[in-house]
Amino acid sequence: MDETYSKEHLSSFAIQQRYRTLLPILMYKEIALVLVWYGILSLCFSLGYWVSRRRKSPAPPGYTAPFLSVDQST
Repeated sequence: MDETYSKEHLSSFAIQQRYRTLLPILMYKEIALVLVWYGILSLCFSLGYWVSRRRKSPAPPGYTAPFLSVDQST
């Protein structure tokens, strides 16, 4: 019984060592993933803000006149 306990203990110790060596890599991947999502969300919000500001600002008369077929020379 001691032999199986020691084998299980050694195998769990090996697994713990493996996770301990992989832990920094996994933490860096999580941090990178969070930063990527933060960048994507920031881009979406900034584009939404930019579009909403563009819609609120009035268009210059020279821009809308050709579409309305208005002659501005008079």
